[in-house]
Amino acid sequence: MTTKSNQSISKRVLMFCGSALVTSTAVLSFSSAASAGMRDIGAGPIWNKADAQAKCPNVCRNVRGEWRGQWRTVVYRKNSVCGCFKWTFDKSQIRHVIPFNQLTAAERNTYYRFLDGIRDGFPPKEAARRAGDTDFKQFRRTGLYQIRLSRNNRITFTINDTDKVVTIRDVGGHTE
Repeated sequence: MTTKSNQSISKRVLMFCGSALVTSTAVLSFSSAASAGMRDIGAGPIWNKADAQAKCPNVCRNVRGEWRGQWRTVVYRKNSVCGCFKWTFDKSQIRHVIPFNQLTAAERNTYYRFLDGIRDGFPPKEAARRAGDTDFKQFRRTGLYQIRLSRNNRITFTINDTDKVVTIRDVGGHTE
């Protein structure tokens, strides 16, 4: 082959690789969005599926997570990670009924303690209990949940048990 042919083949291979890379990235991105509560937790070396089945449930349990079969090797023969589903929160749909800076210090403190509990992997009801006297409740008609920040203000949210995501909807105000 001539040099020109080699360059042409190289360009085609690179273009194919680039296309495959974009496709692969899009799939991974979709997978991440669908598995918002999944976190990679270091597990040391995992040699095969049977080894993962022996190690990952305990690795995930230690971080208040749940193992659903996902794992991958990060550094060959040195380090692997288990895909652990942990509770997380989403504030992208948040609506402040009153400006956040108008919440009292105690209300903001309860809000942050609740979110910290979720971030630490606790289910929403337990995170609410750990945040203090929050009166965790579900509105059966709407499927929304709520905790009390104070006599006048609440946090309203939804719970996705499958992906372990709490979506904060409203902060402030009072829903009856």
